[in-house]
Amino acid sequence: MDGLVRRVVPRPAVREWCEKHGFSPDLVARWTEWLPDPKPLLASFLKPVPRYLRLNPLRGDADSLEASLTGRGFELERVGSPDPAIPAWRIVKEPFAVSSTPEHLDGRFYLQDLASLSAPAALGAQAGERILDMAAAPGGKTTAISGTTGDAAHVLAVEPVPHRAAALTSNLRRLGVRGVGVVTARGEDIEGEALFDRILLDAPCTGEGVLPRDRLRRTGTLEEHETLARLQRVLLDAAVRLLKPGGVLVYSTCTFAPEECEEAVLHAVGRGLVTEPLPFDDLGGIPLSPALEGVGEERFDQAVRHARRAYPNKHHTLGFFVARLRKPVDWDPSLLPKSAPPKVDATALDLFSSEDEGPVAVDDGEIEEIPLPPGSPPEATLRGADPPELEAFDSAIAAYGEGVRAQLEADGILKTLERKDITPHRRLIWTRRDDVAAFAPFAPIALGITLATLSRKGARLTLEGARAIAPFARRGTVRVDAKGEQLFLYGRHLLVRSLTHWDRPLEPGADVLVLSADGRFLGQGRVELPLHNRRPDIKELAVTNLADLGLYLRAQQKVPE
Repeated sequence: MDGLVRRVVPRPAVREWCEKHGFSPDLVARWTEWLPDPKPLLASFLKPVPRYLRLNPLRGDADSLEASLTGRGFELERVGSPDPAIPAWRIVKEPFAVSSTPEHLDGRFYLQDLASLSAPAALGAQAGERILDMAAAPGGKTTAISGTTGDAAHVLAVEPVPHRAAALTSNLRRLGVRGVGVVTARGEDIEGEALFDRILLDAPCTGEGVLPRDRLRRTGTLEEHETLARLQRVLLDAAVRLLKPGGVLVYSTCTFAPEECEEAVLHAVGRGLVTEPLPFDDLGGIPLSPALEGVGEERFDQAVRHARRAYPNKHHTLGFFVARLRKPVDWDPSLLPKSAPPKVDATALDLFSSEDEGPVAVDDGEIEEIPLPPGSPPEATLRGADPPELEAFDSAIAAYGEGVRAQLEADGILKTLERKDITPHRRLIWTRRDDVAAFAPFAPIALGITLATLSRKGARLTLEGARAIAPFARRGTVRVDAKGEQLFLYGRHLLVRSLTHWDRPLEPGADVLVLSADGRFLGQGRVELPLHNRRPDIKELAVTNLADLGLYLRAQQKVPE
């Protein structure tokens, strides 16, 4: 290290506490320096924090979501959200995993810590604006921006790590977001100047705020702090360059380190940005804590006074830091160094998020579509869907009955597919036509919602493609009762008596849409043995639940002829 991060010599009492609970003394010693009484915070690291979920406004309203989950036995407590447009709840009672509910599969809510929701709330995005999310995966803040704007903003979501970009894309599809273009790149490598009205930099950080949920952070090193603090400054310089004069930058982290919080904000202030008050000042009715005024004998500039912190022991959330800054209309370009900053390699570090969503399954082949050849022009991934691709898609949906294509067109789902839509890496995309021009310079790997995967064998519907045609399907469906629905979503074996309807016959290898008894879409499956005109004489069907991949059926023993 070369001095950016402070080192504090641990006292004997600190070493004793750390040895007992498995913490790094170097980290704990630093917290004792800037907190008058660190004991409440240290105690909160040893206890779980509540879990929260928030509404996806693109897929329904708060009252219906709350009624649906309450009807399944969940007990929820409505909490004050930092964004009035996105209601949030604390999960009081969880009879089974809330991520195994049809409401989660439908994208009606997102599991996200309440403090994490403060970053997109501070951004104040508006419909029609061009917005950059510089470190977007797994997508909670990105989709919150889309929800706030009615999916009417042009959001460029940047994520350099392929598997995290795949998870981001999967979450966008599950929540029905169309106006986000995903780019696999480092945030600092996005080219151009003054391109975006607003920028969210939820920066890669050391994740000290997630300590109540992730024991790995207990042994973090000061070398990690040094690397990430430098990366944050590189990203901030890129954000200043990309932000339009008069535009808003929100900087946030899920850590407590002042080098990654207040001092990072002061770095942006040194580049000519001005801090502003947040449009809210509490989380769930509890006032946010002010930014640190200094560390030890050192006092920070008053410019950080508008930033806010959240602590597990006080706000019953994960730890978080958020600040809002504006680029003056008369900003002086000479404040930004002309030479490119040195690259900071943080690829070997574990990166943490304040979102509750865990690893997300992705569609077959999606990771293979992520890498782009170096120097690929936008034309490599922006081209109209040609007739053979459309014919393959038509063939895939024809199996579910006549008129499905016409219904999709009538509903507006396919209104842009014919001419100027985007087909990156051999995939069909459902999106808005005006988004194509907004995102063309950045060559997104995904924009809108993928309906089908294309290969030499033809087209196969994605989960969202299956969801889109489910209301119009006249063939190729199976229905299950309430017990079967729970088994499907929980990845257990489906008893044959749970089947209430199936098409006669279903051919081996056929894709099917799995519906509840009342016709709600549950997932996409594949039959490996036929179901005849009577209930098959077998005891059960095995179900492999791959979350957003859909549900794959196979019989455990042969059906009698």
